[in-house]
Amino acid sequence: MKSDLNLSGFSTVLPGNNSVNFIGSTTQTFTPKPNVVFDQIGQMGTGTTTVFGNGFNALALGLYNGTFNLGSGLTDSIAVGFMASGGMLDMGTNSTLKIAGSTINFNALTNLTPGTGSTVDFCASSGNQTFTPKKHIGHPNIVHSGAGTLFQTDT
Repeated sequence: MKSDLNLSGFSTVLPGNNSVNFIGSTTQTFTPKPNVVFDQIGQMGTGTTTVFGNGFNALALGLYNGTFNLGSGLTDSIAVGFMASGGMLDMGTNSTLKIAGSTINFNALTNLTPGTGSTVDFCASSGNQTFTPKKHIGHPNIVHSGAGTLFQTDT
């Protein structure tokens, strides 16, 4: 998408094969439809994408370029994968990012903005999660609500 994407008014968004990649070079907003699980959401363009209105549910979030902003007062959920090879994550204001995946590497981000009052919640229902924080930078609140073990690495 090179422009705003508002799915909130759609009567139906079918599950399966519904990946969204933001490729724009300007500011854009993403308004997900509640209770729809996206296969993948990707930030690939050099612009800034801000989640608006409703939190998203995705199997995976990929940050490769530009900035992905979690908006204000939203809860976003990633069921399986958090991938980064560049790109910036802005945690927004009072937003929560729930991650159930096993490997989460924030150090691969170009930058991390912790936001104000925002939280990352490691919430896997079983197994281990390994978190690599972004070096030499502040982080949002970190919560571990999952049933498994959370490990922190520094590489």
